[in-house]
Amino acid sequence: MQGKPQPLPRCSIVITTCVDSPGLRANLEQVVPQAAEVGAEICLIFNCAPEDVASESRRELAGLVDHLLFETTPGKSAALNTAISAVQGEVIAFTDDDAIPCSGWLRSLLQPFAEDPSVAGVGGPVLPLFEGDGPPRWYRRLLARQPSSFLGPKHFHGNQKRPYECPTGDRVDGVPFGANCAWRRDALLRHPYPQALGPNRATGLRGGEDTYVAIKIMEEGHPVMYQPAARVVHPVEPSRMTVEYVLEGYRIQAIEYVRIVQHLGRELPKLPKLKKHLAAQRRKTWARWLQNRDRRVRRQTRRVFTEQLVQELQGLQGTAPTSSSATGASQHRQPEPPAALPSHSTPSRATKS
Repeated sequence: MQGKPQPLPRCSIVITTCVDSPGLRANLEQVVPQAAEVGAEICLIFNCAPEDVASESRRELAGLVDHLLFETTPGKSAALNTAISAVQGEVIAFTDDDAIPCSGWLRSLLQPFAEDPSVAGVGGPVLPLFEGDGPPRWYRRLLARQPSSFLGPKHFHGNQKRPYECPTGDRVDGVPFGANCAWRRDALLRHPYPQALGPNRATGLRGGEDTYVAIKIMEEGHPVMYQPAARVVHPVEPSRMTVEYVLEGYRIQAIEYVRIVQHLGRELPKLPKLKKHLAAQRRKTWARWLQNRDRRVRRQTRRVFTEQLVQELQGLQGTAPTSSSATGASQHRQPEPPAALPSHSTPSRATKS
């Protein structure tokens, strides 16, 4: 005989944005009724000053959400920390301002907390939504190679509920995405989002803050569950499916990766090993230049990521770049889609945003 279903925890939904947009309105069309169904509050926070948002938009949005806040310190991390301090839910759910939660998203996201009081967090699938004929073949193949990627973004670990495994060493992959996750508020207060990471107009970064916080909470040892029923789809603009945008994303992910590992207090990859790996990548790129474009782009993505990673580590050690190609990877060459190190995947979306 099954026991009586446990009530869902009190929940606050936090959405950060910089502008009122059709994507935000489409998001709220799904979030508002789902919040009402479970009695959750909604906090919408703009990462700008109130006067940067039209007064009509402010009035309309204030009528849709419980809290309409503004954080003028640049960066999504600052906005997230302000919102977390303002809301009252035992659990805080997050989704992107341009993501679209599917039917039943919020209830499914909260269910694991009700089933097990020790659960500290829950993540769900993030599925890219393409218009028209979809992405070019090289993009589609890059996206298919890994379960989580800033491309899209995408986060899909199958159709079975299971616990996430906390990444160790220099790995930072395989954790919930900020576009679709929920955490206990007390855990978020212990581990605020770092200002050095996250989408930020001042730094040019696209993400990494969600990866860092997820790992810090997971390191405490409490279960973090993958809930396949809590899905969101994420429309992908055509401008994000160009070689230039993708390569720049991999370059930025190398920077975010170094910062995440540093903030976690973990050991970074060894520079001599990376230099050898980079030299091998360059040889393969030239040797296989006449192969099909899909493979060529994939090798370019690996090289761009590694080049930037070498440059970041050299900067930390105060050493000069080993060659002009390392320092000029993002300045004098058209970007090429980079890839991850052979031992781990790059940080999430992060890099997004």
